[in-house]
Amino acid sequence: MKLGVSGGIGSGKSTVCLILSALGARVFDSDSVAKSLYLEADIRIQIEEILGSEVYSNGRLDSALMAERVFSNRELLKQVEGIIHPEVRARWKRFSQDAQDEGFNSVMESALLFERGRPEGFDCTIWVSAPEEIRIQRAMKRSALSRAQVLERMNRQKSERELMSLADELVLNDGIHLLLPQVWALWNRLNSRR
Repeated sequence: MKLGVSGGIGSGKSTVCLILSALGARVFDSDSVAKSLYLEADIRIQIEEILGSEVYSNGRLDSALMAERVFSNRELLKQVEGIIHPEVRARWKRFSQDAQDEGFNSVMESALLFERGRPEGFDCTIWVSAPEEIRIQRAMKRSALSRAQVLERMNRQKSERELMSLADELVLNDGIHLLLPQVWALWNRLNSRR
């Protein structure tokens, strides 16, 4: 079984994926994979051609400088995504096939899962939802971002209501509804369909 998990910044999608991993799923963190791709030599050359060599400092990607450039220029963002996204998808395909061959369910965690509409190739997609203020506080704490920076990132995303409507399942991570029982019940329900 292939699951897709998404949610807005600070929603707790990584926590949901951690629970799914503890339940026996293999989790593919597309954000971590994408970050590692920027350090691969052939991709680094392409990124430098688009954004300039100064986006790398001491062999590391200067993510703040890159974000500043791509989020102020949609065309640059599209070019960078055109390099990174196909490679992430190819690695997910190999990852999920390996998991299936070994008898495991696979989970893709991706903030961008629903950005282009309803994704294909998943047996179930899950949206992790949390109130905006909770998301802001979590993102500020986790990433050392200012409130303004978090709000700027949230405003660049499609509305939660629109993205949530594309998911097959909803998990509430609002500090009121217990997270573990929700994920456990969802996991059991999905596995009973197999």
